[in-house]
Amino acid sequence: MAYARKCWPEGNAAEHSLLALQIGIIVAVDDALEHSAPLATPAEEYGTVLPWHSPRRGAAAAARTPVRHAVRRLDAELARHTRQTFGSASPTEVVTWWRSQAEALVAAAWQEARWRTSAPPDEGTYLAVAEHSIGVGWLAASLVRLSGSPAAPVAGSRLETAIRAVAVAVRTANDLQEIERERAEGKVQLLFLRARAWKHLDARAAENRARAELTTELAHRVALARALLDPSGWTDSPRLRLGLNGMLTAAMALYSVDTGGAARAAAGVVSDRVS
Repeated sequence: MAYARKCWPEGNAAEHSLLALQIGIIVAVDDALEHSAPLATPAEEYGTVLPWHSPRRGAAAAARTPVRHAVRRLDAELARHTRQTFGSASPTEVVTWWRSQAEALVAAAWQEARWRTSAPPDEGTYLAVAEHSIGVGWLAASLVRLSGSPAAPVAGSRLETAIRAVAVAVRTANDLQEIERERAEGKVQLLFLRARAWKHLDARAAENRARAELTTELAHRVALARALLDPSGWTDSPRLRLGLNGMLTAAMALYSVDTGGAARAAAGVVSDRVS
C-alpha cells in the first residue's frame, strides 16, 4: 500500500487500494509463469488471466482463475471510479490502451518464461520485453484512467516516452538487486546478460564489472526519466507527472536498500490479496 500511495500521491484511499490490487496482480502474473510451463502462445496466456479474452480450460487456466477474477474486478472498479468522479466513463480508446498494456505485460512474462529454456537474448531484445514485464506501463495506464484523461498517450509523445523511461530505469534497478532469486529460478536478466560480455574474466569478476557498468547506466536512465518528468514543458495532467515521478522515486528507494529480496517480499504481501 505504501508503494501505491507514492505512485499516486494526490490520490485517495480507494485509488490507492486499486493500485495496490494491481501491484498484487502484476506479481501474481509473474509468479504464475514461473511455476508452470508457458503455453504455446501469448494469446493462449491471455485467456488464463485477462477476462476480456475468451477463457481457456485446463490446469493452467484453473490455477490462474483468482488472477483473472482480480483483473476483472480491477477493470470494473476503475470504470466505476471514473463514472463517479468525472461523471462519465473513460473513453473507449483509454480503456483499450489500458487493456493493451495488460496484454503487453502478460506477453512479456510469457517470453521471459520461454527464455529460461532457450538461448538467451541480447540486451536490446531483453529490455524491449522486460520494460513491459516490470509492470510500469500497466500501472501508468491505470494512472491515466484515474486522472480522467480524455485520450490515451500518443506514440512518441512526451508522456509515452516518460512512461517507457521510467519502466527501463525501474527494470534496471530491479535487475541489479534480485539476482540470487532470479539465478535460482534460471531467469534471464540484465546483469547476467551484461556479465556474458566479460566472459574472459572469472564469474565473480565478470559480474562485478557488469554491475559497475549497469550502476552507471542506471544513473543516466533515472536522469533521463527525471528530465522527461520536469514540470517545464509538461502538457499532460500534473497528477500524472506526480504519479510517474512518485513511482520512480519509490522504486529507486526500495531497490537501493534491497539486498535480500525485500522488494519482492513487500510486493508479495500485496499479492496475497489477489487470491
